[in-house]
Amino acid sequence: MTADELTGRMLVLEVIAMASLGLYLANSKNDPDMGKARALLDFLRKMIADKAIELKESQRPEALRYSDDLLSQVLENLKALRGNA
Repeated sequence: MTADELTGRMLVLEVIAMASLGLYLANSKNDPDMGKARALLDFLRKMIADKAIELKESQRPEALRYSDDLLSQVLENLKALRGNA
């Protein structure tokens, strides 16, 4: 697989994953204070950090930064959808 093919696939995966996670959280009606959503996002952060240990040391900070950016954006989008922004 070429670098261009890999980049294209990553873009598609990111969009699908972010949309799916956002829709799941937006439809969680029994979570008025977003506690469950926050717990899920924190759990995902921990899973990513645990998995990032397998990366090269030079790659790890970028993976963690990127995951934090994406998961923070999901939470901000959820707040905006619920009028809590």
